[in-house]
Amino acid sequence: MSDPRRQSPRIVNCFKKGCNTSIKPKDDFVECEKCLGKFHLACSNFNKEAYDSLTASGQFKDIIWCCSICRPKVREVMKTMDELETKVDNIDKKVEDMKKTIESRLETIEEKLNKRQNEVNDIVESKLKDTTQEVNNMVENKLKDITQDFTQNLSNKESLKRVITLEEKFEVADKERRKKNIILYNIPESESKISNERIRDDCGKLKDIFARNKLTLRPDEIENIIRLGRRNETDTPSQPRPLLLKFVSLEYKKMVLSFCRDLKYLKDNLSTPIFYSHDLTIKERAERRVLVEELQKKRKQNPEANIAIRSGKVVTLIQPFSKEAQPSTRQSWAELFK
Repeated sequence: MSDPRRQSPRIVNCFKKGCNTSIKPKDDFVECEKCLGKFHLACSNFNKEAYDSLTASGQFKDIIWCCSICRPKVREVMKTMDELETKVDNIDKKVEDMKKTIESRLETIEEKLNKRQNEVNDIVESKLKDTTQEVNNMVENKLKDITQDFTQNLSNKESLKRVITLEEKFEVADKERRKKNIILYNIPESESKISNERIRDDCGKLKDIFARNKLTLRPDEIENIIRLGRRNETDTPSQPRPLLLKFVSLEYKKMVLSFCRDLKYLKDNLSTPIFYSHDLTIKERAERRVLVEELQKKRKQNPEANIAIRSGKVVTLIQPFSKEAQPSTRQSWAELFK
């Protein structure tokens, strides 16, 4: 309740029904906590002695007073609040019981989890031991196999050396067999179906081509003339097969090659020039392909440079290479033997 000593700042009407007297600033009065209506002390049925005692002791602020109109409603509210408080207490009790039940269940679950974790750890440890033993056995067996293979390889070292030596000897023998041969490209090929006529035509073309370069081929110095690859038996035009010349002596081959350097300038009424190459072994052809790929790559990167293959290497030449025909200054083979 508001302190009654706090006098009303102005004259107000008493809320008591039937009271026609106003409450003056110096009159004793009480105020309803709910409707805030002010009442004469006599109209409120408040005991004068109790009023004076409470006012003097300052305890009036701890008292809740309601008028006769508001009192039933306040009692109803207080009753409801008591019921709510009881329900809240019951809910708190139930929550506490549920909390205890959950904690108990959590402890049980935790014990089961710990037990299961221990079982899993035991299983993993057992499996790990088995796996470790198995891996150790595998590694040991593999080491034995490697040791055995290594020992066997050591014993076969001489055999491997012999195999390598045989390959080297075969390469040397193959070079020796091919060193007196040359291969000519773009020599027109006869369309005759008779082998002898085709060979006769090839011999005539070779004789004519070398004669234009002032060289007379000696039949006794030519061991064989062979077209390389399968002959085209269809009506579709194809590139002439390369022509292999087998000479009897290496000296005659070198002499012929000295004239072959000008073959690329002799068109022989063809759209493509005639050129030659040595009869290379399989290994040499593989190495040559690598060099040609490197040459093409460098020429593509630097088109203006004069790049060529020399002595098994791709090099850049200092002097520019002229593609125009250059006359031969050498004496002919026939002149050398006059």
